Amino acid sequence: MAVSFNLQQWLPFRRGFLLALPSFGVFVRYPRIGRFLYPSRWRQLLALRGRQEESFLPLVDEVRRKRKARRDSTLFTSYVESLLDLRVHEDDERAVTDGELVSLISEFLGAGTESTATALEWTMAELVKHPEVQRKLRHEIDSISSGEQRGVIEEADLSRMPYLKAVVLESLRRHPPVPFVVRHVEGDDATAAALGVARLPTAARP
Repeated sequence: MAVSFNLQQWLPFRRGFLLALPSFGVFVRYPRIGRFLYPSRWRQLLALRGRQEESFLPLVDEVRRKRKARRDSTLFTSYVESLLDLRVHEDDERAVTDGELVSLISEFLGAGTESTATALEWTMAELVKHPEVQRKLRHEIDSISSGEQRGVIEEADLSRMPYLKAVVLESLRRHPPVPFVVRHVEGDDATAAALGVARLPTAARP
């Protein structure tokens, strides 16, 4: 099942959305009054959301149409098809709404690629800026990759590369790829996954 998607038209919109994303953090921090405090930002957010739906919902509808027309079973299931089969157990086993579909698809396209690419770009930039760190890291890589399989590093080798881990973690600390972190604090005691979570003292809240 192949549904056309114009990536060249989507990328500029995606870039604009990511650039505007930090300014939308006020709606997470003030979910009830944020739209009234920052009406222009709220209108911008709604406009961007409308662009998302215009881009993705026709693709979702095409998948729905082809699923109904297809009679033979197939071993291949696309990501969108898996979302169409998804049911929300906490809400009477309902299907995922179109709005939720758009959010999940957008997250799938952006979160898994943009954050990784951004982290790699900043890590490389810091290595260029600090050649002494680059030399130490290169020495560690050469020491691990030397031998019969020269130039090849397996996943099991990563546990023997503490300097590489330190470089990556420091890069993430200095340049976090996520614009903001959503945090909510419960006012009272709560239960999550059968575990009790005590009320956070007022002085410790963000």
